[in-house]
Amino acid sequence: MTGLFVGVTGFPLYSLIMGMTDGMRELLRDDEDEDYDEDDEGNPLGRRSTDLWFRNWLIPNYFGPDSSLASFFNLTEEQAAKSARGVEMGLISSYTDLNVGTSTSLDGLWFRNDAPAETSREAFQNFVFSFTGPIGSVGANFAGAFDDFEKGQINRGFEKLSPAWMKGGLTAMRLKSEGATTTKGDELMNPEFYTTGKLLAQTLGFGSTEVAQVQKANFMAKKIVTEINREKATLLNRLDAAVRRDDDDEIDKILEKIDKFNTKNAMLAINGETISKSLQTRAERRGKSYQGLSVSDKEAPFVYPLVEGTRSPQYK
Repeated sequence: MTGLFVGVTGFPLYSLIMGMTDGMRELLRDDEDEDYDEDDEGNPLGRRSTDLWFRNWLIPNYFGPDSSLASFFNLTEEQAAKSARGVEMGLISSYTDLNVGTSTSLDGLWFRNDAPAETSREAFQNFVFSFTGPIGSVGANFAGAFDDFEKGQINRGFEKLSPAWMKGGLTAMRLKSEGATTTKGDELMNPEFYTTGKLLAQTLGFGSTEVAQVQKANFMAKKIVTEINREKATLLNRLDAAVRRDDDDEIDKILEKIDKFNTKNAMLAINGETISKSLQTRAERRGKSYQGLSVSDKEAPFVYPLVEGTRSPQYK
């Protein structure tokens, strides 16, 4: 029943198994192999996330439009795409386009797959929040609605504040006029995608399976980018701190780690120009700071006078 409604990705411990697979791949990684994560299409990040590779390469290649299965049964491209989506997210969810997986999935019973965190603090907050239950969800909805109102996303804000029986209808109204978009306005599906039947289903609380599939893939791809950028920023921060301390041993260690980072992320490598520009920018920022306060050149004439006289004369 789980397979029919939510597919293989809704099986218990699916995310845990994928995470353990990624962990084992990292342990077995060859530090000299630049093509370790390359998939059969030549994408150097193709296998960085086993979950994303499983969803977007393995399943489509065995069940999608170009698969031998589609050829054997003489499936059209649309039928084959639904077949692959059915394996990933459930046959019932795929062929009805009613995403019941969010309510019936058994994957998140014990372990959550949180949104990618920018910092360790944010990751810890997400972990703690996972134990707060419904009370935490209500608080998060209020906070999220406040953020939406500040950004001018009035419709989204009211959706978060509305009770469950009203939320589906408000979402359907937004989808009819705007289509499926991110909070930044990036379009996932245009308004024409939402037929009367899809809008009625959304009113009843059933979103589109196809849209959910796209959102999930985007989520995992964003997670890869976030982790790469976070590691890059950490290395540059540590290098800057070591340079300021004039610690040659630490500088050498960080440069070795940068070499390993570059091997793993050759397409986004930290080259000499990047290091030089990073160190120069940080040094210039510190040189222009006043009493430890750093603002832009346009803001400085107005902001620095606000803090004058707060330090003791002997330390000026």
